Amino acid sequence: MLRLPWRPASRRESRPIHHWSGPPGQWVGNGVRPIELNVNGLMYNGGYTRNNMFGLKLDYAAFLPRLVEALLHEHPGEVWLIPHTYAPADSVGSDPEACRRVRAALPDSAQGRVRVLTGKYDCQEIKGVIGQCDFFIGSRMHACIAALSRGIPTVAIAYRRRSAGVFESVGAGDWVVDGRTTEEADATARVVQLYRHRNGVRERLSREAETASALLRDCFGRLLQGPVSVNARQPS
Repeated sequence: MLRLPWRPASRRESRPIHHWSGPPGQWVGNGVRPIELNVNGLMYNGGYTRNNMFGLKLDYAAFLPRLVEALLHEHPGEVWLIPHTYAPADSVGSDPEACRRVRAALPDSAQGRVRVLTGKYDCQEIKGVIGQCDFFIGSRMHACIAALSRGIPTVAIAYRRRSAGVFESVGAGDWVVDGRTTEEADATARVVQLYRHRNGVRERLSREAETASALLRDCFGRLLQGPVSVNARQPS
């Protein structure tokens, strides 16, 4: 168990977010906020068909460990793997299971700086966790919007057209990596490049945060209270 270095800014601030899978003891990074990576279980498993349902050029399952290793070379702190959609481990849409498998695919030397959020949290609590990071990469649109609403430099790893429109609405259209047209090496290089330029967009994103917050409120308005679950066939 590890308690976050900062208390999440959400409506449930009194509830500690401290359920982690990862190395014991204090987190490394000398006070550096983590990079957070939202892993989409549906993309990881190839969609409901488990056979590249979305027609991706990107091998998402192979790409994620490669990306984490590349980011660890750039970033002095940790990488946190963040689920956003909860389902049983054998479900095609389980983000927590996909997060676990991404970490397990890393070499031991990298696993020491990578944690998986293993507790089950609702949308507002996940937003609070997301608000702790320095840089965010996501494949669930609600998770990306949560990061943008906090003014956090955010990259979408997209599998459908909707992502571009959402990011364009906050002036970040070029922060979308389209998995339908991009292979692993190019996707990794692009995310690393954007990480290096994150501070150059932070102020602008902060100004656009209210636009993202309005998008997020709209998303929350269409979701039931409680943990996000895979009950519908419509991916997010």
